[in-house]
Formats: sequence, structure tokens, C-alpha cells
Amino acid sequence: MMDNCSLIELHVDSVMSTVEISNCQRVKLIIKPGASVLSVAIDKTDGCHITLSEETQANADFQVIAAKSSEMNLIFTENDEKVEKPIPEQFVFKVDRSGGAPKITSAVSDLYSS
Repeated sequence: MMDNCSLIELHVDSVMSTVEISNCQRVKLIIKPGASVLSVAIDKTDGCHITLSEETQANADFQVIAAKSSEMNLIFTENDEKVEKPIPEQFVFKVDRSGGAPKITSAVSDLYSS
């Protein structure tokens, strides 16, 4: 767990559960080649860049859980090139009244479509 850190670059080997990043500014999480991480939880953090290992990006169960955070990016390899994609910060919420009881649905804002 990284808590209340600034300008930190953390390199990790395999982690059994979750890497937690909380109350941080401008941090980098680098999952070392050959290492695997199941999830990353980001809370109240501004500026978080996560570089995925090949093993982590091949895991279909890998997830990022984020709350109250901004400037988050995932960096991974595609066709032998590094690709950096933003983790969405803006969502659209609607009340779905079709069917039984009303439900709240959410979707990523069109700002992130590309």
C-alpha cells in the first residue's frame, strides 16, 4: 500500500491480491516483467501511471478500481509498441425505468471514445 506519497515510482513483483494507492500525487506503479498483479485500487490520488507486465495484461481478471482520483493512465504493450490509455474519470448516469424497479445505469463519457 502506498499512502500519502508524492513523486514515487514503485516497482513490484507478483502480488497475491491488490496494490493499493491512496492519497498520493504523481506516482508510478510499474509491474515488473514476469510479475502478475490481480488488481490495483486507487483512491483520492492525482496522477497515477500504471505500467502493466505482459503477464498482468494477459490476465482477463485484472482490474483497476478507482474512486475520487484523476490523471490515471494504463501503459501496456500492443504489437510490440507501448500504448498509454487514460482511465476514464467522467461517466454518464441515467435512470433506467424499463422493466421492474428503476435502476441507475452508467457508461463512460464520449470524451474517452477513440
